[in-house]
Amino acid sequence: MRRLVFPKLTRSGGSLRAIVVACAVVTCIHEALITQVPITKRDIYYRNVELFRKQLVVDNMVDDLAATFAVTRDELFVRASSKGVFCGSVLSLRLESGTVIAGNDRQPTIIPSGDDIQELIIEEDIAWVMVIEKEAVFQTLCRVGFTRRNALERPGILLTGKGYPDIATRQMLHKLSTGLPEEIPIFAVVDADPYGVDILVTYAFGSRSLQHEREGLVSERLVWLGVKPSQLESLEVSPEGLLCLTPRDENKICKLLSRDEGTMSPEWKEELRIMLESGCKSEIEVVYSSAAGSSWDRQLPLVDFLEREMRAYF
Repeated sequence: MRRLVFPKLTRSGGSLRAIVVACAVVTCIHEALITQVPITKRDIYYRNVELFRKQLVVDNMVDDLAATFAVTRDELFVRASSKGVFCGSVLSLRLESGTVIAGNDRQPTIIPSGDDIQELIIEEDIAWVMVIEKEAVFQTLCRVGFTRRNALERPGILLTGKGYPDIATRQMLHKLSTGLPEEIPIFAVVDADPYGVDILVTYAFGSRSLQHEREGLVSERLVWLGVKPSQLESLEVSPEGLLCLTPRDENKICKLLSRDEGTMSPEWKEELRIMLESGCKSEIEVVYSSAAGSSWDRQLPLVDFLEREMRAYF
């Protein structure tokens, strides 16, 4: 929570702009509350681009206001713009409007805001859920119909927040994590680098900026399927496929290692130590260069890798 004081000298000349920004954001929120029409952070930003200058200014101010009043952003009628998508015909969404959105095994479906979802309709034969960091990897698995067509012959759901996840994707994963039986795993596939792990931690334990909304956003039983630093040797990745850690990467790793057990898995910390000791990181795409094992489609080593790791889990 920030304290705005006026007048106050700063490097930019004073605190007047911060006060004006706060008032502008509060005005937009007040309008949304009075009209009962939700507004997005993006909408607020475009109301006065010249004043806000950056989307991050609006994002931070909305989060600060919500934390100050001990409410969620939804209670302020501020919605995050949806960017996450899911794939899988075992999942359908019943919206508050009564509309039912059916999932597809080869086409992505946009994940609506959690407040707009009345019910998740899930088929009984669902066997797994997988959240993926990168949209490109998600799209590859969609195209091959991985949610149905896999060597395990077990249907599942794919999700992606396209990098650092939006609120709607985290809400969806939370509902699946808490609503499905414990024997149905919630897998995660992220880069073997500190920022991939940070995304993993965000899904599992929440972000520090939204701790006041943590309860409806976390998925603590998330299983890191790959790509892990400890898996790189078995994948026979060539030196050209690895990237050297930068000083910024090393600093990020140290920050992640400093988190307590309640906000970081000991197993994930060990993977970070392996990364730090090796001085190397890699992206999910490194799997494409691996031909280890066999699968129903030898042209897709990524599929082979995921099937092998899932089979080992089950």
